[in-house]
Amino acid sequence: MVKEEQEYILHSANGLDYKVIIENVNFYIPPEEIYAVNIIDPNGTSYYSQYGDLYFCGDDFIKKCVLVK
Repeated sequence: MVKEEQEYILHSANGLDYKVIIENVNFYIPPEEIYAVNIIDPNGTSYYSQYGDLYFCGDDFIKKCVLVK
């Protein structure tokens, strides 16, 4: 089960590894937007700092990631 504050690594098709941090889990919204995550690229730039919002995704995205902690 995915929980807030868990960290994952996404091994991207472009050969880079991205850190994915679960910021919020909300089961009252559409299934493809259950998880609010912050994605951090290998240079340390986060999705949140770049776009001012979190990335919303579902289980299909999380299944592509590897749990770190």
